[in-house]
Amino acid sequence: MTIYSTHPSRGKTQILAVYRTHEDAINSTTVTSLDDPALAQTIAEAINRVSACATLPLCTYDQRGDGFDDYPTGHLDALTDFGARAGLLTGFHSLWYELVMFELHAALTDLDDALDEASDPVKLAIAQELAAEARDLKAELLDFTENVTPTVAVQRAWSHSFPFLAFDGGMTELATSTRELLDRLEHGSTDAALEQAIDGLRLLLTVDRHTDNHDATLDASALSILDDPSWGSGYYLSIDSPTPQHPARWSVFLGWWVPDDPDDADDGDSTGKAVVICDLQQAPGVTDLVKLLNLSAAGASQHEAWAKTPVGERLAGTAFVVTRRDDSHL
Repeated sequence: MTIYSTHPSRGKTQILAVYRTHEDAINSTTVTSLDDPALAQTIAEAINRVSACATLPLCTYDQRGDGFDDYPTGHLDALTDFGARAGLLTGFHSLWYELVMFELHAALTDLDDALDEASDPVKLAIAQELAAEARDLKAELLDFTENVTPTVAVQRAWSHSFPFLAFDGGMTELATSTRELLDRLEHGSTDAALEQAIDGLRLLLTVDRHTDNHDATLDASALSILDDPSWGSGYYLSIDSPTPQHPARWSVFLGWWVPDDPDDADDGDSTGKAVVICDLQQAPGVTDLVKLLNLSAAGASQHEAWAKTPVGERLAGTAFVVTRRDDSHL
């Protein structure tokens, strides 16, 4: 709906809102000004994420079935009603939509954190900006879906198939490829299996936000977190949450990359092979997974130590008990 940027002006840093009008012109207005350019940039980045996550589900069809359904629109209330934010983390519509709702909640939280350092006039200006964004989106949607002409003139034009987002939202979570992969992942699943998969996805997203291991990679489309310091030539750690096809499977395992061509081990492709497996009977705690990933940040030395763990013992420093081993890589 809107792209936000910063611009120096008269010793301060302005936050600008850029949007299309119904005359297909590009308009720019000043949202607020701050003395601290770094804080202004942080606020602009957060509100860009808010706008992208709020807007994109309204611009595409839910094609999981045989038709073209609309995604929910209730999340727009969270832009202006703090009490509505909790609902962003409790829905079970679909893997992709709930992924975007988690990211919208995270963006709003990050925006709040940044505004803690801002003056009251800046806080008021941002609140008014979010209200303008929500107001025009709701009005445009009502016109699009029910042909109801807005009672108040809409300043920011919205088009169902052409979202106006910074760098396509600047987020892999919003990408068409991510949505299509998640849609395929839940194809044919039961409601119970889908709900369990969504819970697992939220848990992984929460862990990813809280771990200090910034080399660990969350693959939302695979419902897993991978920490691979060796880049395909040694041990790696994987955390896998249940998929709709395997609703009871939570696992933590240490794997080893096996060269597909032993004669070309340095430059050829490799296939991952689990070495130490921790099968979990229930969803792990966020704190336990964060601790695991933080320890894993030590890299090869920690992984080599964990690889020696016998069945029935915990990975050192963690809550996870080894249930299976495969030493064929030795």
